[in-house]
Amino acid sequence: MAFIFDEVWVNNGQLVVGAKNINPPDALGKGAGRVRHSAYIEGPLQVGDADNFSTAQGTVMIGKDGNTGASKALYVKGDTEVEGNINATKNITMGGDLTVGGFASWSGSIVATTKLFD
Repeated sequence: MAFIFDEVWVNNGQLVVGAKNINPPDALGKGAGRVRHSAYIEGPLQVGDADNFSTAQGTVMIGKDGNTGASKALYVKGDTEVEGNINATKNITMGGDLTVGGFASWSGSIVATTKLFD
């Protein structure tokens, strides 16, 4: 059975999408100690145009949405941390410094615009 809503507001509660017996994760709290305005989706979750993905390629899949006119599929404002590997199949553009805490390797050429030695 499906319900169709024009809008759904969850005020001071939690949105939980999952099986009937699913409990929100401990990270979001429970009962009176729950994190207000939080959501748990058992997954997978796809955001963006419906035809961006043909299979469930990740727990969260984000694609560009033609409805909003946004130029990016994902925009993050604030610090970001990734635990695990990052695969980029296109270019990476940075506007700040790069700090590497381990070994760095690349297969292309390096173009430097600042000479740091005499």
